[in-house]
Amino acid sequence: MARFTKAYQSRFMKAVDLPEDASFVIQEAREMELGQGSNRETKVVLIFSDHDQWMVLNKTNYNTIVSMFGNDLDDWAYKSVTLTVEPTTYQGEVIDSIRIKRPAHRTSHPAPSRGGSTRQIPDIPPVQPVEEAEDPGF
Repeated sequence: MARFTKAYQSRFMKAVDLPEDASFVIQEAREMELGQGSNRETKVVLIFSDHDQWMVLNKTNYNTIVSMFGNDLDDWAYKSVTLTVEPTTYQGEVIDSIRIKRPAHRTSHPAPSRGGSTRQIPDIPPVQPVEEAEDPGF
């Protein structure tokens, strides 16, 4: 029987989507407008070359990756990160949260050659109002 989270998988990664520590290669980091109405804000999103779901960076993960690779989002491309799930307190409740840590192995990958291909990143259509907004997992 398929789990609900798999049947209705979000574009954005949540802690439940990461059953164990895993390393991913960043294909691109970009700023995106997320949320609706007065809750709309700019967040940094990681797009991985080897995973379909994207990761919205909360302040903790953003600060961690800046300490690893610097402030320039373009410098994050082709770097590896390890994602882990750790408990954290959010609005007075203990919840699972994705955290970034430096991988134990090589942290950068060669950029594709000029003629090389990378996975195409789809544009995101404008957010349409819905009854319940998706939780981006931060």
